Amino acid sequence: MSRVHVPTTFLTTLVPLFAAGMLQAQNPPASPLTAAPASVAVSYQKPSTAGPTVTVKFTATNSTNFVIDATTVPFWLTVGSISGPAVAGGVNVTFDASAVAATLNAGGYSGFVHAKVSGFADLIIPVSLVVSDPASSLTVTDNTGPVNSETIHWTPGTAYPTQSLTMVSSDAPIGFTITTSVTSPAAPANWISVNHASGIAYTYGTPITVSFLSDVLYNANVGDNLTGTVTVTPTGGSAIPIAFTIIVDEPPAAITRIFPTQSPVRNSGTLTVVVTGSGFGTTGGYSGKPTVVKLSYGSTSLATLTTIGGSVSIPNPTTAVLTIPYQDNAGTPNPILSATGTVTITIQNGNLGSAVTANLTVTNSPIIYTVTDAASLTTPAPGSSPTLAPYEIITIFGDNFGPTAGTPVQAAVDSFSRYPTSLTANSHALSVAFWNSAGSTKIADAYLLFATNNQINALVPSSVTVSQTDRIVVTYNALDSASSPAAGYPVTIAAQDPGIFTVTSSGQGQGAILLSDFSLNSSTNKAAKGSTVLIYMTGVGAPNSTALNSATATKAAFPTTCISPASYMATINALGTPPSPAWTTVDGAVIQAGKLTTNHFPPCMATANAVTVTVGGTAATVAYAGWVGDSVAGLYQINATLSKTVPTGNAEPVVVTVGGVTAQTGVTMAVQ
Repeated sequence: MSRVHVPTTFLTTLVPLFAAGMLQAQNPPASPLTAAPASVAVSYQKPSTAGPTVTVKFTATNSTNFVIDATTVPFWLTVGSISGPAVAGGVNVTFDASAVAATLNAGGYSGFVHAKVSGFADLIIPVSLVVSDPASSLTVTDNTGPVNSETIHWTPGTAYPTQSLTMVSSDAPIGFTITTSVTSPAAPANWISVNHASGIAYTYGTPITVSFLSDVLYNANVGDNLTGTVTVTPTGGSAIPIAFTIIVDEPPAAITRIFPTQSPVRNSGTLTVVVTGSGFGTTGGYSGKPTVVKLSYGSTSLATLTTIGGSVSIPNPTTAVLTIPYQDNAGTPNPILSATGTVTITIQNGNLGSAVTANLTVTNSPIIYTVTDAASLTTPAPGSSPTLAPYEIITIFGDNFGPTAGTPVQAAVDSFSRYPTSLTANSHALSVAFWNSAGSTKIADAYLLFATNNQINALVPSSVTVSQTDRIVVTYNALDSASSPAAGYPVTIAAQDPGIFTVTSSGQGQGAILLSDFSLNSSTNKAAKGSTVLIYMTGVGAPNSTALNSATATKAAFPTTCISPASYMATINALGTPPSPAWTTVDGAVIQAGKLTTNHFPPCMATANAVTVTVGGTAATVAYAGWVGDSVAGLYQINATLSKTVPTGNAEPVVVTVGGVTAQTGVTMAVQ
């Protein structure tokens, strides 16, 4: 390897120089500049706000040129002037945070800026920057997002409303206060309230519940607008008003049932449909928002009922009475009701809520509207099934039963004094059948007494079973009142369903009651105290007497000589020319008095205390309670001996109870 050779004479020369200090580094003199302030601190708040400008005054004893070394200026700092002369009076240089600071994370940054003067050391100025995130702000939100107003729809009868608001801070927690004010109604002044009048808003939200005085809502009218303001004021910030409006809405309509659900095909007249539900606007509607009823049929567009000559009557919010014409205003048959099909009834309260609908079937088949006891004519509560008893005389109300209007068909008994199970009307057969609830088994055909196009009087078969639900189907001209027996009109079978006949055939007022001389009781033919009166009823149930019609009796006595229904049937089947086929029941039979053995009564209720009677609230003594001779099985006669203390009057209430079941109220008689 080669070596570098240093001459000895060179080394000998340098050593004395180092020893004398002649080769030591030379420091430049201090800068003649002075800066005030001696350091610079700037700030920047994101997203775009620079802090105050910092002005630095450079001074020197003598006029001195200087320059700011640009390479020492941080990228986040802007210097207003980078060169100039410094004099005794000073020269101002501005320092600002640059827009680049917006790209930095929040925090502190530092550096050094050099001011240079030729031949002198640099004047070093410490500089710093503080970058902060945007200032925290408060936002009021609900479940839809930020809000400045709230509109609440409230319907009377529903739960009183509340509204949740959430106070949300964009960053650091912010304190806030809440105040409320009301506009309409102006009193009471505090009908709007909050559960917290102050709090701290966080980034995750602070909930507040706004509620309203129930008395103000309770006394409000449909259509009213209740207005007020909830004001949120963040600490150090501007108030945020939230306008509140509560609109009191009309209840939306709801339909629970319509009656009838079926209509016959017609070309003239009108059909009345009673719609039961809730929220129907009274006549004229709530706050000028009338209940609108429209009809549609098949592909036919909705037509407002009033435009086709119909009308709507709303006596109360739960009932709407629709009068639907079978003809339009020009007398042309209404296509909605002049052909079979389904009519949709649409009801809506003004423009509030969704429209509700119900269907009306237009048909040529028999229609059952209701079934009642023929004496009491008491209809079941809406949605309930009527109660019937074996042998009860009933009335079926409906339509499309066959007979021409105004021309009833009266049933005639056969040679054995028995009514038929079928009537002929306009050359077609009319019948009534009882089926079990499932529609799988026919119980029996009912025996018929009378029929019009809208009414059938019939007898409940004795073979029905107590405590079960059965179905009734009316058939005319091979058309059934139900799509299947299982869909027939439902009835509940009970042991008794007593009803008292009245002279008005309405089930109310003066009873069909005879005095002991068989004259009709009335205000001009009053019953004497202590006398016996004859009360006529049906629905009393199946007789339970047991005497044989073939037995010998020396004296007629109730109930011991009352024969049984089976004994009477045996008597008829034993005739010289008996019925063929033989009877298996006495259903539909007229109990012929001439066929009863001497001193025997028709079948009766033999159980002690089975039938009780009071007149004017005073108990009467029951002397007989059984079928009526020479009348149809199921018509009962109650012989009641009045108490000598019975009240006097033209309309004393008559109450009959059978097996714990009381006949209809409202039946009266006259007592002298």
